Amino acid sequence: MPLVVEHSRPTRKRVDLRESSPDEAQAMRDDAESAARLVWDARLKKARDSLPKHFAWVPALSKVDGAFVIPDDLAKRSPWITPAVVTNLWEIIQSRANVIICGPFGTGKTTLLVMIARWFLRFAEHDHPKIREQRQRLDSWRNTERSLHGYQPCSPRDPDAMPAVWRARGLRFVTAHDLLTTNQRDVDDDAVESAQRASILLLDEIGEELGSAERGKYLSSSRSPAVTSVIKHRWNAEKRFFASTPYLPDKLETMYEGGTFRRLVEDASGACVIDLHDDKWAGEFIRQRAKNKSSNVKR
Repeated sequence: MPLVVEHSRPTRKRVDLRESSPDEAQAMRDDAESAARLVWDARLKKARDSLPKHFAWVPALSKVDGAFVIPDDLAKRSPWITPAVVTNLWEIIQSRANVIICGPFGTGKTTLLVMIARWFLRFAEHDHPKIREQRQRLDSWRNTERSLHGYQPCSPRDPDAMPAVWRARGLRFVTAHDLLTTNQRDVDDDAVESAQRASILLLDEIGEELGSAERGKYLSSSRSPAVTSVIKHRWNAEKRFFASTPYLPDKLETMYEGGTFRRLVEDASGACVIDLHDDKWAGEFIRQRAKNKSSNVKR
């Protein structure tokens, strides 16, 4: 039966499961598990909410029998994303390099960024095997009777402090235009600071904040510090970023000053360039799409 202990502070209730029926005890455990899961998920909410809503369909891909499985929806939307492509992407993520994905509009750059974000978030989920195992270790340690003398085992790491967890909680997805003010004329200092602080940053469509200015919308000079300051800060702080751009490296070199360009694309700076024009990625898909568009124009 529940035992209520009165304090001068608000009442605290303790439940002795040994005095409950098996069904009642299991119900109490289930309730406690549900409450813990809600609290855990709330800590990941900001990271999840930063992902673009219209890409909610992008999954965190899993392996079956040693190979990544591509869902039908993903295969239909981006047919070039095969198990081999996902394996290449996974290996790059494991390398800990900063990554920039180059490719035309509509080829799947943002899809890859969201897929990467889903992976980081999945490793921090309440029910992930490693998180569950660590939680069980901590619970076991807490329930172990302590002797007044002799060896006392050290406390296992709290799951909250696991690197996979704090990285996922600090993850943020932003577009280059998100770093600008509402009128798109100047840099939004708060947005830039948030992007600099993120544990993992996914920065979509870099170059577009300058490319649209080149096309006559606004002056690019007032916008140039947006991406430049974020990349410089993160590179100096050794904080990882994943970026996408519709421009190839030779064009980016004309858009950003030398230091930013090197941090984005050069191997010596710890960068990895994924050029979707390469047949290793979406090369055949891009060429076929261009051919189809050309045929439609001629008609």
